Amino acid sequence: MPPFADVTDRVKAALLEEGRPGGIMDARDDLGAGAKALILDPRVNGNPSPSDPFGTNPDNPTMTAGSTFVGQFTDHDITFDQTSRLGVAQNPLTSPNTRTPALDLDSVFGGGPGLAPDLYVENPDGSVGPRLKIGTGGVHKDLPVTYDRDDLLGGFPAARRYVGWQTFFDLGDGQVKNNKRIDPTISSVLFTIPVPAIAPHTQTSPTVLPQRNLLRQLTSGLPSGQAVAAAMGAPVLPGDDLGDIASVYARFGRRTPLWYYILAEAKATATGRHLGSVGGRIVVETLIGLLRADPTSYLSIDPGFAPFLGTDLRLGPAPNPNITGNRSYTRAHFLYHAGVVAPGTYR
Repeated sequence: MPPFADVTDRVKAALLEEGRPGGIMDARDDLGAGAKALILDPRVNGNPSPSDPFGTNPDNPTMTAGSTFVGQFTDHDITFDQTSRLGVAQNPLTSPNTRTPALDLDSVFGGGPGLAPDLYVENPDGSVGPRLKIGTGGVHKDLPVTYDRDDLLGGFPAARRYVGWQTFFDLGDGQVKNNKRIDPTISSVLFTIPVPAIAPHTQTSPTVLPQRNLLRQLTSGLPSGQAVAAAMGAPVLPGDDLGDIASVYARFGRRTPLWYYILAEAKATATGRHLGSVGGRIVVETLIGLLRADPTSYLSIDPGFAPFLGTDLRLGPAPNPNITGNRSYTRAHFLYHAGVVAPGTYR
């Protein structure tokens, strides 16, 4: 399929306008209210109000906050392009992938004990792994090398900078928080990414995440959302479901950048609780395709495999009944096996 637009200065300017701070994709969160208020205070956390029945940045009742980060780590585990330029057409087949294409979390585990032995627990025989080291400098536990210094690059432990896992995943103790619904508005904090937080050896400008994502549509020559929907046989969104994008650039109302289209589709067809037909199929086919292509994956070796490590976890008495999925084995069970969580009250 052809790209959604030609690489021109006009198109680039329109994408930058679409994704700019204060633009149509900015949720306009009150960052001055502080992180705690943006999570808990109904006056500023973007949830529905009498004047806005959907909300500017509403919570998703069916997913936990940790789902966002699991998705992010999965994404970063699959591909890392350090050579292409944002908004400059590039053949994806000639762009080297800095990550391994398998679902092996090399972005987290550093390539394994052989390449990053300092991340792993030493065994009695002098070998290391497979368990990762766990920091114990705070009430909450985390990898000891994750936090640090002020530049966000990691490599050093820091006092009290540990993940409160019970906030991100449901341990049944009533402390889990939800993530946000999927829609074309993005949390405002992502419009001001610190330069050191941008991956090394990649283009540092612009520092606005939505603008970077939109320019990548040109880099890879992605087709429009409408074209992909039609090719899949999925319903094509009418213009009314695409928000104000046509006001930025009229052609985008007919040939919408795929990323924006997927966000709009989730809102229009699933009230933002999950991806729609186009977005969901792209994600699932990518992940299943990688598992099928990997001869060492469980799907290839043992398709009937069921996880069992950590199943002796006793969840607390107040699990969130709205969280979707099979509750017999959750991410909390996995974290329990890793030794970083236990149900109870955390401060």
